[in-house]
Amino acid sequence: MLSCHAKKAAGNNCGFAVFPDVLESLIARQHRRNDAARKYRATETVDLKTHAVIPGLVNAHTHAAMSLFRGLADDLPLMDWLNNHIWPAEAKWVSEAFVRAFPEALPPIEYGPDDHVLRPDANGWLRFHGRALKMPKALHHQPVAFRPRAQEDGMFDVYFCHQRFMRIDLRGPSREE
Repeated sequence: MLSCHAKKAAGNNCGFAVFPDVLESLIARQHRRNDAARKYRATETVDLKTHAVIPGLVNAHTHAAMSLFRGLADDLPLMDWLNNHIWPAEAKWVSEAFVRAFPEALPPIEYGPDDHVLRPDANGWLRFHGRALKMPKALHHQPVAFRPRAQEDGMFDVYFCHQRFMRIDLRGPSREE
């Protein structure tokens, strides 16, 4: 067993008892820090006071209908919840027209004719006007647009879809120079 003590652990200041041989490091129990030390004997203790410990996001997908019925009959056994609450609610409230209103895939991202569209590489780097720029990890391989700012020569706003997330100034010397 491994004992972890973290500053934030699933929202609380607590400890975990982790059993590595069960489902690849399943977090088996969550306790207040001192309670975990009293209830379990750890073969190893890891101090993660500067970390947040959260459960793994295994199979973290969702269904549109489930988001509509969030909170309906919580904390029931799965089959009771599905058979007696969710599926009847779906039959009553979710129509075929409603389902068809959601696209199977999102349309491709489109930018304006004056935008300079580039894709960062696998490490998030791209080159724009001779400058190496690092993009956020979520945008690796995604098209980003550099849009010139009106009446500010050398200034560009950087967009992903319609959201501006960065402004760059090319008026000064490059750090690479």
